[in-house]
Amino acid sequence: MAIVAEENLTEPFDFPRFLDLMGKHMKVEPFDHQLRDAFKVLNKDSTSLVSVTELRHILTSISEKLKPSTNNE
Repeated sequence: MAIVAEENLTEPFDFPRFLDLMGKHMKVEPFDHQLRDAFKVLNKDSTSLVSVTELRHILTSISEKLKPSTNNE
């Protein structure tokens, strides 16, 4: 609600205005932080290693189609 008050929003707004608002108020986080967080999820046992089987399972679970040649890379 802080954005509504701070920006004095009283009427509906379009997508470009939404992007403008979010650009002003969202915390920018470098992409490498997102990658590190994703790796932490995969690295459940804190070994700094990710199982190929686990990665394959996750990718196919989110409908990422792997080519047979990619499966062993």
